[in-house]
Amino acid sequence: MHLEFRPAELSDFGRYREIMEACFGWRPTEAYFRWKYLANPAGKLIAYEALDQGRVAAFYGIIPEHFSVGNERCLFYQSMDTMTHPDYRRLGLFVKLASLAYQELARRIPDYVLVGIPGTTSFPGFVQKLGWINPFHFKYLFIPRAVFRVVRHLRGSRGLEFVLVSASDATFRRYFEHREPGGDVIAPLLSAEFLQWRVLDNQSHAYTLVAVHEKGEMIGFAVYRPVDRGRLFIEMIDFLSPHY
Repeated sequence: MHLEFRPAELSDFGRYREIMEACFGWRPTEAYFRWKYLANPAGKLIAYEALDQGRVAAFYGIIPEHFSVGNERCLFYQSMDTMTHPDYRRLGLFVKLASLAYQELARRIPDYVLVGIPGTTSFPGFVQKLGWINPFHFKYLFIPRAVFRVVRHLRGSRGLEFVLVSASDATFRRYFEHREPGGDVIAPLLSAEFLQWRVLDNQSHAYTLVAVHEKGEMIGFAVYRPVDRGRLFIEMIDFLSPHY
C-alpha cells in the first residue's frame, strides 16, 4: 500500500465527511469543518492527512486556544479529531500524522505547549508512543433534579434575572474587561469573541447561553446543552468575581 502524507487540504472539506462518519458515526456538514478549522478566533488549525489514491485514510489536527497562565496571555494548542478509517487501522498512521503535526508546530513555535483530552482508543497512543504525560483523569459530576427544583424556587427571591443570549456583544466585552481572576494558575482565556465562536456559532451542538443579571448588571453566565432522556450537560459556568 502506498500512502501519501501531506498537510491537510483546507479548501475541500467534503473529503473529510466519510472518515468522520466511519470513526464517529456522524457525517457533519462542510460548514462544521469551516467553523472548527478556520473560524477559530485564536487561529487556524495545523493538520496532516494520509491519502490512498486521493481517499482520506487518516487525519490528525491541533487547534490553538488562548490561556491565562498567571497574569500572562499564552497560546496553547489542543489535540483534536484523531481519525483513522477502519480500512487502514494498525498501520501506525495516527502516530505518523501526529509526529508530522508536532514537527510543524515546533517549526512555528519552538517552545509550544500542547494539551489534549483523549478518548480511551487514542489514549495509549498518546502516552505510550508519543510521549505525552497524563496529569489528570476527568470525572463527571451529576446533580439530581431535586437540587434544581430548589434553585428555581430560590432564584426569584435574590433579585436575579436570567436572560437568553443570542449574540456575544458589547455586554460580554464589558463583562470580561471587569471580570476578576478566578484564582486558577492556568485557565482558558475567555472572551466575547471566543463565546461567539465556540458557543453561539457552534456547528456541532445546539448550546444555550444564559446571562445572569443583578440590578441591571451582568454578573455571570452559563452554557448548557440538552442530551438524552431529559438531561442537561453544563458546559461552562462563569462569574464576574469570586464573590458570586
